[in-house]
Amino acid sequence: MYRARLAAPALLPEPSRAGRGTFPLVSRLPSYLAVAAAALALTSTAPAQASPQNDTFFTAGAGTVTTQKWLGSSDIRRGGQYFITYSRPEPRFAFQNHPAQWVWHAYYLPTRGGAHFQAPFRTSHGFGLMASARYWNRAPQNLPTFIEAGWGVHLQDKWTDDVDLPLSSSPFIGMGVLVDIGGQEAIFATRLIHISNAGIGARNRGLNALVFSLEFKF
Repeated sequence: MYRARLAAPALLPEPSRAGRGTFPLVSRLPSYLAVAAAALALTSTAPAQASPQNDTFFTAGAGTVTTQKWLGSSDIRRGGQYFITYSRPEPRFAFQNHPAQWVWHAYYLPTRGGAHFQAPFRTSHGFGLMASARYWNRAPQNLPTFIEAGWGVHLQDKWTDDVDLPLSSSPFIGMGVLVDIGGQEAIFATRLIHISNAGIGARNRGLNALVFSLEFKF
């Protein structure tokens, strides 16, 4: 009996490749776009663009999402993020005379994971609203880059190993760069989002998601 218990996990069949492809466009296409944007940003010989720190604008974009144990998540998930943002100057957030923007993010976050031993894959659908303070660099000879930090709320349709309440908080930090893609201004960004119940539930493991995204300004 003892020997059978040790061997049982090894006898379980691996998930089929078809089961892993629930969100092929979500998990693959944004990755290709993100890599392409990064390559353009690093190899572009065009003159540096002006920082949009004083502009009011919208963006729409998509990104790829991953959680990892080294990020502090026990539930390994893959998926994507579709979002729109609204940015405007905000003098109250200025830091040491450095101007700031107030940025609102509204997103849809489908992820898939949770398969271990005999547990099936679990697909969850999340929706969220986040606000952040964003600070652009002001060196005209460089590509416009930014750092940001913010907080938000996250609504999820299913519990996971790391998120056990439908409503969670979502603090995050991020950085990005403004690039030109065929005459269209775009932002390549990476963000680290922490989704947890803020200590109001029975557990508070929290999910730490790394997001790589590409968004177009309009």
